Amino acid sequence: MPTCGAWARRRTGIRAPDSVRYTRFAWHYDALTAQAGRPGEAVFYAALARTCGGLAGEPACGAGRILAAAYASGVEVWGADPSEPMLALAGARLAAVREADPRLHALPYRLEPQTLQKLAPPRPCGLLMLPLDAFRLLRDGAEQLAFLARARAAVTPRGRLALDLTLPAQPPEELPFGAALTSPDGTLVRTRTRWRIEGDDLVEETEFELTPPGGAATVEVCRDRYRNVAAAELDGLLRTTGWSTEARYADFWGTPFGAGAGRLVLVARPRG
Repeated sequence: MPTCGAWARRRTGIRAPDSVRYTRFAWHYDALTAQAGRPGEAVFYAALARTCGGLAGEPACGAGRILAAAYASGVEVWGADPSEPMLALAGARLAAVREADPRLHALPYRLEPQTLQKLAPPRPCGLLMLPLDAFRLLRDGAEQLAFLARARAAVTPRGRLALDLTLPAQPPEELPFGAALTSPDGTLVRTRTRWRIEGDDLVEETEFELTPPGGAATVEVCRDRYRNVAAAELDGLLRTTGWSTEARYADFWGTPFGAGAGRLVLVARPRG
């Protein structure tokens, strides 16, 4: 069993993510996400965690930005992700938070390799968090329904589910090459990203330009798919799986959700 400050290294037959973005380039994804600027995001989720009255879980925790914010608020946390490089980054981030705050030295956290579809926390959660469009990683309506049903069973009777979604819109055509980031082995990495709509999916194609120390540049391309989910569709999925919407916002500062909003921030509780 993983202990405080550890994450499971056992092999469990979990299929790794299709995209090298979350494995080989996990460090790059983490750096870009930290720079992205989502005002109020960490504060929003940490505030919910602080009042959840139990375990705060994030079943697609990635490198642990939001999980670490919840942990820093004084709450025991559980995080899962199928990418071991992401879990290593999350573990380092959580350890640093605990080291910096003596109040957290005895507070456990747990990380383990697990797909979003599996959703098996060690015990019922007072809060389940799905930030940064994680719900859109579920491939179709059947997967989304199955996940929400699992989530309903994975929270305490008064537990909450909190998530945020970028709502369907015409994507920008391209994000051009920006400044280079330096990888742990000294390689300079620049990226260019293009998006397109294919059916119900937003396809994100990222071109990685890699220049090793003293070497010539090479290019690798990875493609990721995110299912577009409209607000009305999510409402229907939640009702079908036994959830009641508690709050809907257009941002992390509590602006009421309405027509024309580009983002949905939602909090739900089990119904009944």
